Amino acid sequence: QRLERLASIAESYEDVCERILALEGVRKETSLQSSGHRIEMLQALLGAAKALFLTGDVSGAEDCCSRALAVGVLSSKSLAAAVQAGGRTVSASTLEVWLLRSKMQLRRGDSVAARAGALEARALARAMSDEVQLEASTNLALRCEAALRGGGPGPDGRGLPMSPDEAFFVEAGNFAAKQSLAAEDPQGSDETGNEAKQQEALGEKATSSSEVRGFELGAMD
Repeated sequence: QRLERLASIAESYEDVCERILALEGVRKETSLQSSGHRIEMLQALLGAAKALFLTGDVSGAEDCCSRALAVGVLSSKSLAAAVQAGGRTVSASTLEVWLLRSKMQLRRGDSVAARAGALEARALARAMSDEVQLEASTNLALRCEAALRGGGPGPDGRGLPMSPDEAFFVEAGNFAAKQSLAAEDPQGSDETGNEAKQQEALGEKATSSSEVRGFELGAMD
């Protein structure tokens, strides 16, 4: 029942998107001329992405995020006046889109793209002086960096990528500590590894529950 409700929310947001396109008689978001319609499209696509993410449709959610970012990037000039008038709402929505897409890219193993998105979000959060989102985007960028190099030393010593599951649930704050402990105590590496897996399992549960609460609240706005 919950998944059906979330799917219905996503469909409602997509319906809003179709109505916005119909107002200007265009078929694609990037063809919208009105800055107001572009802003509405950005927010509707973000809402759809959040709902789809919660249903487990990661691909659909990522597609909505990409469409939302295309609207913002291609309309940067036309949005200039709107951003000056009420830019914090637009910037906050754009920041959310960057973060959400980055998390999904990290989930499917594209750590390079995920890191780039996290850094975009971090720059925007810094410009907005949003300390909460600055911390969130910084932590996500660190998780991406760990995912790129935390899978072992590799033949050239530069580090191998983690698996997608390891990368998505790694705790950036504990990554350096775990690597340091393993280096100092090679004989205890198996024990350290088992403990790390237990910590990651707990981290997965906590991360998932907090993300669900946050995205569910946002999807219902």
